[in-house]
Amino acid sequence: VNWLFPVLFNEYWFITVYIILSVFSLVLFQGLETLEERSIQLIIVVLLINNTFIYDANMTFMQGLLAYVIGYYLRRFGFTIRCNRLKLGISFCVLFALYGIERLAMMYLNYEHTQLDKGLRYTLLLGIAIVFFSIIAGMKIKSNFFSRISPYIVAVYLITANPVLSTPLYTEWIPIISYVEKPWFILYYFGINLVLLSICIIIDMGVTRINIWELSVWQKLSSKRMEKCK
Repeated sequence: VNWLFPVLFNEYWFITVYIILSVFSLVLFQGLETLEERSIQLIIVVLLINNTFIYDANMTFMQGLLAYVIGYYLRRFGFTIRCNRLKLGISFCVLFALYGIERLAMMYLNYEHTQLDKGLRYTLLLGIAIVFFSIIAGMKIKSNFFSRISPYIVAVYLITANPVLSTPLYTEWIPIISYVEKPWFILYYFGINLVLLSICIIIDMGVTRINIWELSVWQKLSSKRMEKCK
């Protein structure tokens, strides 16, 4: 039943949280509009501390709420404009290095899977995501590349988040369990998702070409029939 109704039963937690945020987005937006920059920064800090050290916010509404507030802040106050690409690039490398150090430290101190370990990982990965988003958002890209690739990213997420597909994918075809605790696991997992993304794009391109070919054949047959009728 969970597999047939994944959103209702929280199999796709991100989509479930997105739907809830969409329902309350008007109230959240109007409330944030009345606040100054420092107040919103304080809300982000409080949510970050709560999600990191107090409450296990992994795959919950609180995690989505923090992402919403951060996204609103970046959109309203133009964070990418005030930070040049060099600083963002350095920040990205530093956060990635800190993530690797955190994984090694937790393994050495036997603090793995504790609230501290989850919180620090959550904070560092969130920082990496924010900096990466800021770098992309600061680029002056004239093409519609991201709007074209976004459906494929959603497809990869749906594949990797569904137990029916992810279980054989990560146990029989691509072994990841033995590498989960490695410091470089995030790069390995990122590479796997890039491969899945490429496969989705190739399949879609193939299906599109087949559809175009079928349409052209159908048009030729239709034109021939029209000529015979005349």
